[in-house]
Amino acid sequence: MSVSQDLRFNVAWNEALDLENQVEVALSMIRSGLVRKETRGSHARYDFPESNDFEWLKFITYRRSEKADFEVELKPVEFTRANPK
Repeated sequence: MSVSQDLRFNVAWNEALDLENQVEVALSMIRSGLVRKETRGSHARYDFPESNDFEWLKFITYRRSEKADFEVELKPVEFTRANPK
């Protein structure tokens, strides 16, 4: 991808930045989805077709890291109003 170096309002530059962010979000979704060993909502896996609340009722956080390109962390869901059955 390339954009002109014109310093005036540059739509191509804005689109290039948007594309970079969209790729980062897509990669985070893919990496997080590979961690989750179940099907949940719109995240469907043929190798794990069932939901598994016992093991996977967790938040998956994704962030850039100094140690690696990214880190994926699992955090338990804290229920403050009602617990699922």
